[in-house]
Amino acid sequence: TPRYFDWARNPDGAAARAVDDSDIGCDWVSPVPVRLYAATGDRSVPFENARQCMRAPLGGRAELVDLGEIDHGDTARVALPQILDWFLQLAPPR
Repeated sequence: TPRYFDWARNPDGAAARAVDDSDIGCDWVSPVPVRLYAATGDRSVPFENARQCMRAPLGGRAELVDLGEIDHGDTARVALPQILDWFLQLAPPR
């Protein structure tokens, strides 16, 4: 339902606490640049997870790339070419 999708994208209360409690992957500082790829249209993993990472220690060296209104199954197909382009910019082949 629209109400559920809104809640999944913007969890509050117990849901927000559960997301926060399970999000331990962002509590570190990277010595290298990091990009987080997430989709606002993802119905499986709320975009708010990525936003929380940006507020955590990792966010100090991270950039959030919004893949847009696509679902979870399409994120890899859309993100992988962007990731490859970024890697080529950071370390061009010799």
